[in-house]
Amino acid sequence: MNKLREIVTAWRTKWNPTDEQKILADKRLLICKKCPSKKETISGLNFFAVCGECGCPIEAKIHSPRVGACPLGKWDEIDGKQ
Repeated sequence: MNKLREIVTAWRTKWNPTDEQKILADKRLLICKKCPSKKETISGLNFFAVCGECGCPIEAKIHSPRVGACPLGKWDEIDGKQ
């Protein structure tokens, strides 16, 4: 999957996830919240978290359709990647 398609799919899924996608995103988010690479940033009047490794907004990144999308491999176990 190319990077642009992955990003578009992640944002689209964020707005209308299936139950399975929601469960996976919630598990990924728990990992991201504890990650030392997570960075808090401000855009306009909004605070949001980004991945310090790839720069993606975490709110969308957790919905990536790609198995193993975490650049540090922290999602590999829950994504089923061995």
